[in-house]
Amino acid sequence: MCWSQNQYDDSCQRNEVCSYPHANISLSSDILPVSLLAKGLTYEIALILEIPDSPHNADVGVFMNQLNLYSFGNTLVKSIERSSALKYKSPLYYFLEGIVMFPIYFCEYARQTQTLFITFGSFQMTSAQVEF
Repeated sequence: MCWSQNQYDDSCQRNEVCSYPHANISLSSDILPVSLLAKGLTYEIALILEIPDSPHNADVGVFMNQLNLYSFGNTLVKSIERSSALKYKSPLYYFLEGIVMFPIYFCEYARQTQTLFITFGSFQMTSAQVEF
């Protein structure tokens, strides 16, 4: 069986229990019916994701990031999925890093995390909808 790297579980959209973290960010105001994005300008949407660097998170493998853009009428305009994965580190690397960095981690000057930069693409605001 061959799986695409860009598979996405839509259980949350089917009113089932979500098995993954998700967030909703509104770029409009409930008080004023205006957008925080200006019409005619081009925007780039990116996600900076900081994930604890642990063997459990590394074992998850490839995971999906999904961006849904909705209009003022709460109509889905565009849906974009991007796959991501933590960088591989061998058990020996984890061990040596733990020994060398122990004082810094213990004093909380640094954390064992990996930062992923995920770009969803550029889009332009028009009067009617978002153009990609």
